[in-house]
Parts: sequence; structure tokens; C-alpha cells
Amino acid sequence: QKTLGFSPLFTKPPSFANALVQSISGGNTMVFNRAAKNLIVKASLNTPVVSHDWWCYQIITGAGGYVIYDPEPCLKYRQHGKNQIGANNNWRARLVRLRSLLQGQFRTWNSINLKALVDHKHLLTNDNQKTLNDFIAVRHASLARRLVFSKRAGIYRQTLLGNVGLLFGIILNKV
Repeated sequence: QKTLGFSPLFTKPPSFANALVQSISGGNTMVFNRAAKNLIVKASLNTPVVSHDWWCYQIITGAGGYVIYDPEPCLKYRQHGKNQIGANNNWRARLVRLRSLLQGQFRTWNSINLKALVDHKHLLTNDNQKTLNDFIAVRHASLARRLVFSKRAGIYRQTLLGNVGLLFGIILNKV
């Protein structure tokens, strides 16, 4: 059930393949154990990233950490006009995201995050290093090879519409 002010109820598992192309939670909703906190601190020193929320999801899942997406709301999201990114849960927000994709913003964000991940590749599991390499290859290959590498990387977003947008971005080389 969708309720204004609450996070979407995602059903696909959180994973590094998802974290490469989507941030699924806001920092105010995250809870970390000591190992995750230590990893975040170690991997964040002098590391420019697009969003600290997204970076936490990427580095924790990349290192093999376990992420739980709890469907039970524990707080209300305070949306206001000065939010850096916003809730992104209506059609207007989706159209803004599509325009950003077409203008290359998503590709720019991925470039920033990928540099940070490559710089911390030694913290990733072997399987996630391969996923990272395949995702990087998606961004530099011909159309046919982009589709092959994206399938091999297993990248996905949490919704059907999100995955359609991701495929569109891969085809247009905007990822």
C-alpha cells in the first residue's frame, strides 16, 4: 500500500547489483552495526560521492554486508522545498528523473560513484568486483555488448518502470 510520506514497499532483495543503479533508502532511515559503521568510515575518507545514502548502500553490499529493507515504517519523512533530492514518488518526479537521464545526469552520478568504488575495490567481494567490472564495461561498449554486460552484471532497479528506464538508459548509453 502506498501512503504519502512513506518509503515504497520494494520487494526485490537489496544487493550490490541494485545499489550500482539505485539508492533505496534515505540516511535518516538507516541503522548500522559496528562492522558497517567501520566500513563506511574507512571507505569514506577523502571519497567524493553523489550521495552518502547511496554510497553506504553501495559499499556495504559491495563488501558483502547484509542489508535488510524493513517494510515497517518507523518514522515520517519530512519533505520540504529545500530537500537536495526529494521523495521521487510521483509522476512529476519521474519525469524530472527521465529528463535528468536523457541529459546525462545519471551517467555523471555513476561516473562519480564508480571512481569511488574502483578506489575501494579491495574492499569488495570477488563476485562484486566482477559485477563492478561488468557494469563499467556497460558504459564503454557497443550497444550489443552493453546489453550483454548489463545482463552479466545483473543490475536492476526495484520497479518495472525503473527497469524500463534503466534499459532505455543502457540503450542510449546514458548509464
